[in-house]
Amino acid sequence: MPPLVRTAATARSVSIFLALLVVGQRADALIIRSNQTAAVGILIVNAEASSRDYLLSATEKAEPGWVIVYLQAGVIDITDEITAPGGLTVSVPPGPGGLAVQAVFLPAGAPENSIKTTTISAVPADGNGPSQDRSLTVRLLTTIVVNDARDLEDPDPLDELIDTDPAHPGEQTTLRAALNFCNARSGFDSIAFNIPGPGIPRLLPQTPLPEITSPIEIDGTTQPTTDLVGIEIRGEALPTANSTAGLVISAGNSTIRGLALTRFRSTKFGLIPSPAAPNPSGILLRGLGGNTVEFCLLGVAPSGQIGAGNEGYGLRIESSGNTVTDCLVSGNWVGGIGLFGPDATDNTISSSIGGSLGGTHSSNFLAPALRVEGLSFSPHNATPILSTLDSNLANSSIHFVQLSQSTPWESTQAGFLGGIVLHNAPRNIVTGSSVQGNGADGIRLLGNATETLLQSNVIGQIMGGSPTLKNAGHGIALECDQAHLLGNETSGNARSGVLVRGSDNLIEGLTSSRNGECGIRCEGFRTTIGGTPFQTKGQFFSNPTGILLTAPVVPVNFTPGNNRIWGNLIGAKSPFGVGQLTPSPNLRGIHIDGSDDNVIGGVTLSGLFNTIVYNHHEGILVTKGEGNALIGNTVFKNGLLGIDLSNSEEGDGRDPSDPGDLDVGGNSKTNAPALLQAVQGPSAIHILGSLAAGSTGSYHIEFVFLDPQLSLNASQFTILVGFEFAQGTVPLTLDLPTTTDLRGSYLRLSVTDPDSNSSEHSRWVRIEGSTHSDNDGVSDEIESRVPSRSAVGTGDGNGDNLPDANQMSVASLPLLEGGYLTLAALPSQSLRSVISTSTPALQPNSHLSFPHGSWSFGFSPVIAGTSSISIFVTGDAVAPNYYNFGPTPNNPAPHWYDFSFDGSTGAQILADRVILHFMDGQRGDHDLTTNGVIATEGGMAHLLPALPNPRFMPLVDGSIAILWDNTLPGLFLQETPSPATTPWQFMNQAPLVTGSSATLRVLPDSGSKLFRLGRP
Repeated sequence: MPPLVRTAATARSVSIFLALLVVGQRADALIIRSNQTAAVGILIVNAEASSRDYLLSATEKAEPGWVIVYLQAGVIDITDEITAPGGLTVSVPPGPGGLAVQAVFLPAGAPENSIKTTTISAVPADGNGPSQDRSLTVRLLTTIVVNDARDLEDPDPLDELIDTDPAHPGEQTTLRAALNFCNARSGFDSIAFNIPGPGIPRLLPQTPLPEITSPIEIDGTTQPTTDLVGIEIRGEALPTANSTAGLVISAGNSTIRGLALTRFRSTKFGLIPSPAAPNPSGILLRGLGGNTVEFCLLGVAPSGQIGAGNEGYGLRIESSGNTVTDCLVSGNWVGGIGLFGPDATDNTISSSIGGSLGGTHSSNFLAPALRVEGLSFSPHNATPILSTLDSNLANSSIHFVQLSQSTPWESTQAGFLGGIVLHNAPRNIVTGSSVQGNGADGIRLLGNATETLLQSNVIGQIMGGSPTLKNAGHGIALECDQAHLLGNETSGNARSGVLVRGSDNLIEGLTSSRNGECGIRCEGFRTTIGGTPFQTKGQFFSNPTGILLTAPVVPVNFTPGNNRIWGNLIGAKSPFGVGQLTPSPNLRGIHIDGSDDNVIGGVTLSGLFNTIVYNHHEGILVTKGEGNALIGNTVFKNGLLGIDLSNSEEGDGRDPSDPGDLDVGGNSKTNAPALLQAVQGPSAIHILGSLAAGSTGSYHIEFVFLDPQLSLNASQFTILVGFEFAQGTVPLTLDLPTTTDLRGSYLRLSVTDPDSNSSEHSRWVRIEGSTHSDNDGVSDEIESRVPSRSAVGTGDGNGDNLPDANQMSVASLPLLEGGYLTLAALPSQSLRSVISTSTPALQPNSHLSFPHGSWSFGFSPVIAGTSSISIFVTGDAVAPNYYNFGPTPNNPAPHWYDFSFDGSTGAQILADRVILHFMDGQRGDHDLTTNGVIATEGGMAHLLPALPNPRFMPLVDGSIAILWDNTLPGLFLQETPSPATTPWQFMNQAPLVTGSSATLRVLPDSGSKLFRLGRP
């Protein structure tokens, strides 16, 4: 090039020609997009002392769709003249300023990847001196196609090619060269792929890829394969101590699609990384936000079935307004997706986090895994085999490395572990995500995560899914304030479905089942669980505890309590939230253990009440905590008491009323009312009882009405009435106004004292009518409604064609469990105190079921020898066995015993009735006294199938697998160090079920333990 010729300042905006003109790359040869215009040119320099004429000409290479406009001094359009055959004569002043001539390239109709060339010549008009020539080239390239898997730079980034290997024919474009090129020019760029060769190309950067500082779209789905993910970018060839993520995007408004980013680590490939930060992630979004990451595999190989984890997170977000959708984020060592810092706001995540593509399996195992009956367990305190740990599909798999040691990754203070982690990142949304098979919590919110919304996510092992898909920690951990959960499902997680450790969190529409510890473990303050609208009501079933309210196990800056639980279904499930309930018991419904001032339920008609049914043990157990209001709930058909206030970690049964109410335990063991009688008149129910009040003040009495002839959903309702009580034992005599006929229904009472301590329930009492013609304890109005065994009508339960209400020897009544019972003695005998009793209030029995519940009654006089009573139940539904509850001559403690007929006493089971035979003072007469009166309690029973015998299998890591045949679904395991002194405790995890076996692994500690199985 002649020494006096130099290139003009390039790529100036020419808005008079094109309103969308964009400044191009600073080079002689430019690559532009279809929405850009490039202005390049020549500076003609006159070395003489005075002005001189030059002849200008332009010669263009033909290329369809291109237009070139030529400008003199950037203003005067000289296109027609400079392209004419004779050219254009111009005067060039002397000096270094010379005369600038520009060619403005406009690619409005040009095809993609076409090249337009022009040559501008300036020849002295007098022919004296050299010509000044400049060849100008512009390329239209909107989408850069990567066609070379090597990690090479473009040696000449200023030419019209992105060619990293000029020695070979064609243009060899690598990802690194494409990223550098896109960063060098402003505006939005697209990168596509067409790398030749079989399978999915694997790119191995030798040094960190350049940070993306200009908006971009990188689309791996353009690679010609049949897979959605077309390109894998692996970090295993990076130098040791690498701290850079696979792709770092700070430009914002970019899209990453169809890529797999794997094995970006700080250590040499094949070594376990150090916990010391920074831990490189697959993708890091920082700076400007508004990015989209979609259809990517982060930490998992392109097959979607084998882990290839990044050391940090699959995706780390430190910016706002990003969208993550349809990705699979698995196998990463610290976590799946992490959102960090106050700038990480307004992000939306909707992806699969943990497990394999298709959600069929994960692992969570160190190698070699311990296999028991088709299940695999991680060895305890084992040294991992890296190849297996590396191929793990669980995010936070590093959580399992050397479990006996305390590492920062495992620390609750520093462990930002889990499938999705939000740390001091408020106002984000996680919706429609599947979060399964992670090595710690499924979703964990830490610090300032206010206004975070978790909606419609599935967290944990779905029904019928692989046991390895359970998250190894909690499903969701809310270690934050003011988060909102709506319509999520947390199932089969190793710990709780949801952990709450913060203030003012709102949990609505949660379905939580089959978790190892609880449906919800609430250590929080002012948490709301459930609600009154349909979509906010929760369902908690098949957990050891449905909802646990307890004290935090780590220091917090609040006092736990003041939580609200309302509108939930606990112990059953209803797929559509309405209609028939399917029993799916928790071991316990609600347990309050170290939390104060909570409100469980509300007035029935308000929709605030919880339905707490079918649980194996207590409906509500309060062992530690004061001021807990337990009001308005439907608590029925649980294995033990509906409400049990206890002074130990286990329930202790119904408490006797103590003068002064001085005993210690949950809710101060507030005395329940003693209910003696309820009689309905024309306008009110007259109630007799008493209350041993512990303090003077305003109490609320809850009246719980049960109509056993209705379905469970509609059978029970409550009324709260305020009363002023004086300290001491106070008679409870009141009239409850009502015109609704409730005769034959049942009533029980509880109270809530001035400090909001609710009591246990009183015993059930049948609401009688006012007329008792036969003095058997059942009013005429009730006996007249019993279905008749004679041809027509009602009121003749034994079919003798005489009204039962007129016979002292016959009593008919509705049962608590539904249906009707008729007792018939000899005509000379009188029945008395005929009561349908509550089987759950009695000592539990693991091998019997009572389809009609139980009943107690007395009769006299007893003649010498044997006296007999006939028993009829609705529909002739006679169970094959009869068991009594009470003392026997050889065992004075009340207990269940077989009352089969032994020739003198016991039950004869006939086709349509049971005949009970008694002898005064003998077996079956529970006063065990010869006094002319028989008093007894019992019921028809089915013998349940025998429980299987558990098998114990010591494993090589020191743990023990306990196995049993799964022929009886729903069995659970209990343990105790000493059954003579300590109540049986529940194991804190649900068994794993595969095929016909159920398995639960325990880690022995000091001392021996005993185990037994329980049944639903």
